[in-house]
Amino acid sequence: MCVRNWLFSPLLLFLLISEARAQPEWVSAALRGASDLEHPDAAALILVNTAEVEISKGEKARTRRRYAVKILKRSGEAHALLAEFTAPYRKIKDLRGWLLEPDGHTRKLSRKDDTWTVSTTEASGYYDDSMQLRARFPDVSVGDVVAFAYTIEEEGWGYADHFFSFQRQQPVKFAQFSVAIPDGWRLHRAEWRTEDLLFAEEENRYVWTAEAMPYQPDEPLRPSWAYLSPSIGVTAYDPNSSTHFSDWAAASRWAAELFEEPTRPEQTVRSFVQQFAGTNLTVQERLQRIADFVRDDVRYVAVEIGKGRFKPRPAATTLRNRFGDCKDKVTLMRALLQAVGIPSLPVLVNSTHVVEKELPTPFQFNHCIVAVPSHVVGEDSAFVHASSDGWLFFDPTDESTRLGYLPRVLQGDWGLVVSKTGADLRRLPRSTRQRNRRRYRAHVKVGPGGSVVARVRVTDFGDLALQAAYEFRTRPLKEQVEQWQEHFATVLTEPTLATYETGPLVGDSTWVSFELHGRLTSAGSLYFLKPDVFLQPQDVRLSAEKRTHPIWFGRSKWVSTRSVWELPPTWKVDPETVTQGEGDCGVARFTYETQFKQGRLHYTSRVEYLGGLLPVTAYPQAQAFDKQFSAFTNVTVVASE
Repeated sequence: MCVRNWLFSPLLLFLLISEARAQPEWVSAALRGASDLEHPDAAALILVNTAEVEISKGEKARTRRRYAVKILKRSGEAHALLAEFTAPYRKIKDLRGWLLEPDGHTRKLSRKDDTWTVSTTEASGYYDDSMQLRARFPDVSVGDVVAFAYTIEEEGWGYADHFFSFQRQQPVKFAQFSVAIPDGWRLHRAEWRTEDLLFAEEENRYVWTAEAMPYQPDEPLRPSWAYLSPSIGVTAYDPNSSTHFSDWAAASRWAAELFEEPTRPEQTVRSFVQQFAGTNLTVQERLQRIADFVRDDVRYVAVEIGKGRFKPRPAATTLRNRFGDCKDKVTLMRALLQAVGIPSLPVLVNSTHVVEKELPTPFQFNHCIVAVPSHVVGEDSAFVHASSDGWLFFDPTDESTRLGYLPRVLQGDWGLVVSKTGADLRRLPRSTRQRNRRRYRAHVKVGPGGSVVARVRVTDFGDLALQAAYEFRTRPLKEQVEQWQEHFATVLTEPTLATYETGPLVGDSTWVSFELHGRLTSAGSLYFLKPDVFLQPQDVRLSAEKRTHPIWFGRSKWVSTRSVWELPPTWKVDPETVTQGEGDCGVARFTYETQFKQGRLHYTSRVEYLGGLLPVTAYPQAQAFDKQFSAFTNVTVVASE
């Protein structure tokens, strides 16, 4: 990271001076030379994106925001919409907006024209005291420049935590994030992909600046934009204050105070749990019954009003209502466990973003799960996949996950165990590809004219089995059948299914079986047989000469296929199409083999994804693998009558 002995570039100084004038000269200044960053694939050009944060000792923060964008394509109009959430503790002040047309005409944002609105957050089953302010010009066109300037005032919990992303995909001329903290305070910060940013520090002010960030192409097999985007997270704290978060232990103790009182089991809770999880059961049986009840019989409804955004409702209230959000369900489960003598603690996690270990603040989390000490449940093999570091973890909110497993979005990330004595982050367990397996089996009979009748069985293991079992329970049978028919339509003509059956989740596996009918594609007397009817044909994806982003072939899993094809006795098979092959790029690999003997075609394959990233320097290796994989997915055996 470069460090320069300055805080503001000449462009930002001009922005600050010109802000008070009637016309947005700061936008005009940003436009000078901006055309050099325009890219033929870009939908918009971000001219200015700045956030200047000032944190005060009175648990308040003020952020001055400036944003300007030039629309390059019709699809770029979405970048001209300003959307900020507001709440009693987060207010938007002094909102101004301008639209600069190519002919030089300037229009200002006006509430009289209904060009900005305040609406409730749209989310099913969600009650919240936050709103969303949306500001827009109703008739933005290509070539227009839209700009906004406003102030955000925050107070109370979370006021000292701030996050900023410098770029998603579109080119950016100037982006800057700065934060000023009170004298004597300190700053925790987490930086992601900031190697090319400029950094300056002077007394109690920290500034990160990016200039002339080029367009980022949307390449095949790229990681998510959240992974690729340079970003900063900060949290300020007073080292002499017990209410601030100098480390993770302090954050853990703060959250423990919120959870302690609501978790105390009242008599109604004690009486209720004795009805179905009394002392005549083993610890594992009581734990299982309580986990199933909270997951299945307490409906998820988020009611986040005021401090209810962070503090759970009393366990008895959630039991009576039979609904609550994640922290309410965790609190109820812990109260039920406590009533039967099983200790537990809440764990704060994030279901959408990776937790930054360098940023000790409870406001980095958006979800809550339960942890039970491993020694309480003993060496039960059913729980090993959700256990690590002395804890058994469980998410009572996820309807598709049972006790002994964790949702994949949480696996491998950090969680904060909430304890009155303070606790550090704990690494959540991660599934292996050997556990996340899918096994395809098929016995196919080919009749005269290329008719196909196949007995198919698909078995899932581990996390894949949990998801499959959930779909079996919740998805209409007709939709399941239609999805499989659509799947087979790429390799067979007019596929249909019969005798469709699904199996219950037993251990860590479940299955589906059916009879598949269809026809082979043909040309004259030749028939084209795809020995792996499950594998979708795929074109080469990595065809570009150069690469910008790392390559990601997918999350860890293991897929194996075995099929036997019985051909009519008079048919012949082209031996040159009976092949075998393999490929390996370090993060993904495959092997396959076809054999033809005594009128039967035998096919086996295995595909493994290790879940890792290949760096850009390994692009030639990734290209070679992608070509091999494309050929593998298009393997076709040619037969004739």
